[in-house]
Amino acid sequence: MDKFERSLIAQLRLRILQLHIETARYVKLKPEERICKLCDRNHIEDELHFLFHCAQYAQERNQFMQKMSDSNNNFTTETDINKLNIIMENNIYIFGKYLKTLFL
Repeated sequence: MDKFERSLIAQLRLRILQLHIETARYVKLKPEERICKLCDRNHIEDELHFLFHCAQYAQERNQFMQKMSDSNNNFTTETDINKLNIIMENNIYIFGKYLKTLFL
């Protein structure tokens, strides 16, 4: 894993990834007002939306989800929190590559 991938994972774990849920606090927006600007779903742009739901990243997500499903048959039926736990526990290298593609 390269330095950029490790940095992105650390930022995600520390909840300091440059998502609207974090950056909008500086302009004192309420959490429910921190809506994703990249898609039209009107969801709060938090880590779970960014990783599993944002329409902007659908193509990259589909490729990533296929890789995850190949290594864990039940992956697609898990809750978002369980998916994140599975990723962080067992598939951190694949996850690092996925995050990197989202930020490049």
